[in-house]
Amino acid sequence: MKKLVVLSVFVFVLWAGLSSAQESEPVQVSEVTAEDLGVSEPTLLPPSPFYFFKNFGRGVQRFFTFNPVRKVELELKFADEKVVEVKAVAAQSPQSKEALERALANYHDAANRLKGRLEGLLETSQNPNVDKFLDKLADRVVKHEELLTDLKEKVTGRVAE
Repeated sequence: MKKLVVLSVFVFVLWAGLSSAQESEPVQVSEVTAEDLGVSEPTLLPPSPFYFFKNFGRGVQRFFTFNPVRKVELELKFADEKVVEVKAVAAQSPQSKEALERALANYHDAANRLKGRLEGLLETSQNPNVDKFLDKLADRVVKHEELLTDLKEKVTGRVAE
């Protein structure tokens, strides 16, 4: 039952949309920080022409991770990194709708990949570490939702002004 609740919360957050608009002032977003998610602040963001190097490195990490639970944990780490990238892009380039959309698309791709790996793990694994991971996932999903909801309110609130 616990696994079903966590998976349904994750799917809800995954499909939550985020509206964006062009702005000229920086957008201050959620109190959720990179440290809260267990990742470092991003230095290379999706609008950068060198961002593909970051994705290449992530692909190499995926390739050399063989344990199914570690693969799901790695996908969660990448989703955490990408949601922090969304926050950073919104703060640094609020006038660039394309940059924000690209960062959001990267996050949704990471969340979809995490969802697929998690579904596969839940179907096949009797590993005791799965329950521990699900607790961690539930916490992270709540933080992702908080960050994205706050960002949506800030961006759409500026459109109304």
